Amino acid sequence: MVTAQGHAAHDRGRGTPASPAARWAGAPRAPFGTLRPTTLWSTGRGRPVPIARTRPQPAARPGPGRRRLPWRRPLAAAAFLVVALAPAASAQGTGGRSSGAAASAVRSLSSGPSSTLPATGYFTTVDQHGRWLFVTPTGQPFYSAGVDHVASASDTDQVTGQCPYCESIQSQYPTTSSWAGATVAQLRSWGFNSLGPFSDDTEFAGQMPYSVQLSMASGNDWFAPSFVTHADAVAATEVAPLATDPNLIGWYTDSELTWGPDIDNFNSELEDYLELPAGSPGLAVAERYIGRPDDFLYALATRYFQVTTAAIRAYDPHHLILGVKAEGQYIPKQLLEAAGHYVNVFSIDDYALPPGFAGAIHALWPVYLPVTSTFSNFERYARIPIMVAEYSFIGHTAQTPDTVPGVYATYPTQAARALAYADYIAPLYEDAPWVVGDEWFEYVDEPQGGRVPDGENDNFGLVDVENQPYSDLVSQMQILHSMARDRLTGIGPICDAWARRPSGVVCTATMPRTRYPLEIYGSTLASGSRRVFYRGQVIGEGGRPGYTYSIVGGALPRGLRLHTKTGDVTGLPRAVGTFAVTIEVTDSSSPPQVASKTLSVTIGPHFPF
Repeated sequence: MVTAQGHAAHDRGRGTPASPAARWAGAPRAPFGTLRPTTLWSTGRGRPVPIARTRPQPAARPGPGRRRLPWRRPLAAAAFLVVALAPAASAQGTGGRSSGAAASAVRSLSSGPSSTLPATGYFTTVDQHGRWLFVTPTGQPFYSAGVDHVASASDTDQVTGQCPYCESIQSQYPTTSSWAGATVAQLRSWGFNSLGPFSDDTEFAGQMPYSVQLSMASGNDWFAPSFVTHADAVAATEVAPLATDPNLIGWYTDSELTWGPDIDNFNSELEDYLELPAGSPGLAVAERYIGRPDDFLYALATRYFQVTTAAIRAYDPHHLILGVKAEGQYIPKQLLEAAGHYVNVFSIDDYALPPGFAGAIHALWPVYLPVTSTFSNFERYARIPIMVAEYSFIGHTAQTPDTVPGVYATYPTQAARALAYADYIAPLYEDAPWVVGDEWFEYVDEPQGGRVPDGENDNFGLVDVENQPYSDLVSQMQILHSMARDRLTGIGPICDAWARRPSGVVCTATMPRTRYPLEIYGSTLASGSRRVFYRGQVIGEGGRPGYTYSIVGGALPRGLRLHTKTGDVTGLPRAVGTFAVTIEVTDSSSPPQVASKTLSVTIGPHFPF
């Protein structure tokens, strides 16, 4: 659950400077916003994002999207791994997420979202019957299924100095405009309806909804006037020009700032502020909170959201403020509580790490809340909608080494990667009525030799560098996106782009509303160990969500049971071996559809260390 650095020659994704793709199109594309040359570049998953330090350390912070990871300090890493490998700290499931709701599929909406929601000309949010929704500029329900870093000028290979994706699409399309049109059509055919940060919004202008990531934090002292000045400058430069765009969903104010101890710095925020030079505004505030680090953290987060929200609202009173893209494993409750008073949506970045890492972080620093499969503990404190601003899964390919940084969970095949995606997204549709969207990172794989400048070389893409889709993954995305809550009601195509006319905001582009046959995804359940608590999931998809599961052949290992309403398989297995069980799923259509599949589950012996 991490993020990475991009090419220092690129801006934050609002267009790119002159590049092979731009020259191919006939002229360099100008960035929408300009970056302050004095701003420190820091790591951000798709593009380098100028980000401010939140604590007085000599090194530049691993910023937007880049998690604090253990290779940075060997001694700390050793301690981290000792805790990570301890049985009590290990975590089951994708990315070390703690056990949560079952991943079967989205439940049936008994009445469904109303088609007559408030039409304001901008994206808004609404809590309708306990279920949060985005609302489009013309008043329709909207679940944002987005992709980050959709750009013709993709990553440069640090070994060859070439942009392999740029070369591929230059050979396939006559212009960047033709590439952009084909890409939008392809994304919509896969069920995506928005573009995430780091995308080329100038090339896609008016074709699809999008979100923008800002970098509003600055300096080591957020109580200093310079923070206010910087936030205002960012808003004046980057927010004001887009303040009336109906296709803009909203603003992320920053990405993955520090809110407490990490591998690089074990200090609390209070301890860091108490180390500021004499006369610093932040030191004066911190001295009032000596012995109360939690209260200081709440005050610091409140200050951050006060300043950034005020700066945006000075130039844009309409668009949503989507939060700070907090790192999933490093979220204290004080951050959530403070954010809930100022932003419209709380956003998180959540990547799959090897089992044990999440538990290790929580064991080392219990100030951070554990990550559940539905983010229910985050919603409990924020009391506002949740947006998954970045997530991804890696599968083995011949083209991507997947060795840098080498801490992501990597799946052996693309089929396993697609199953990991389904396992992650299904609980959000099923049991997380507060989740209003998710943005996949990223559109194109990283180059084989590693991207400039950090060498990251992972299989994050929906397509490879030759522009060939990963069929297992995108086919799975097609089906699950068809069950997003905004796709389950109404008939006919769905509006997915708008324009402002003298008469008001009007729909200018649509995407199809598609239904898929009912089926059970995958062929195996998660493996387990004898007498170790087991959690697996049967994933139903297609048809009309609101599924019921039953065993119609074979049997689960002794000690396990199938939860008929959720598809969860849980218990304490008491037998060793590989077992075949046939599961039947019934949907909520009238008349109902029925499908079945034989799945295998392997239980091995338990070898305690």
